[in-house]
Amino acid sequence: MKSKRLLTALLSTVLIFSFSSAMATNVMVLESIPSDLLKRGQILTLKSGAIYQGNKKLVLAPKQEVRVMLCDSKTLTLTGNNPKVPKLSQSTCKAKLFALSTKDLDPTDLPDDDDRGDGETPWTLWMINISNSATYCVRPQDIEDDMIELWRPETKRQAAKFSITHGKQSFTEIWEAEKGLLTWPPAISISDAGKYTVQLGNDEPKTVILRLLPVELSTDAQKMSWMAEKGCLAQARRLFKTGDWDE
Repeated sequence: MKSKRLLTALLSTVLIFSFSSAMATNVMVLESIPSDLLKRGQILTLKSGAIYQGNKKLVLAPKQEVRVMLCDSKTLTLTGNNPKVPKLSQSTCKAKLFALSTKDLDPTDLPDDDDRGDGETPWTLWMINISNSATYCVRPQDIEDDMIELWRPETKRQAAKFSITHGKQSFTEIWEAEKGLLTWPPAISISDAGKYTVQLGNDEPKTVILRLLPVELSTDAQKMSWMAEKGCLAQARRLFKTGDWDE
């Protein structure tokens, strides 16, 4: 696996987590309380027991919280109850966090899936899981090549009627048993921020929102930051694990 290196010129705008000899690490903001405190997808730096927003030290008020994601896909909640933040054990992407107080931290493991997926995880990060209501980012080349793929979990692979509706457009097909994938139907147009209702068999209808990756995002780091900001968090997490950081 290629090593993840610091992209200095893009530090303020891209999602990349690297560690310097000064024991600093960059983390991505997932959400904050209040919601307008920090922007989703924004990069913060944990360094020397403090939080930095660029070169500015960030001090959280007592009722403020920021949930962030680290490079190993764990999440961490920083609170204003204690201004201290965890120190990192060593300069590595897999560095462990040492809690100064159990009340300060709320670490949660995210799914440890790779780009191969499994029976409950799409085989690639670009597949659309029709069993969940969620926002999905799609690549322009997949649209051009008619390669947007719909995926269903192994537990849902019985023969069943599948439908998509988008405004006045609709599509219905029998999804064959044991088949995990369907190609996006040409009858349904794809639009940025478009909302699509999908339904498999007698399951509750799900809402899928599509966001189109801009062509000018040439690196995985740029794509990841954009995806996180637009709500494609699960895809952004997987891209962090599988992305090419030597671009």
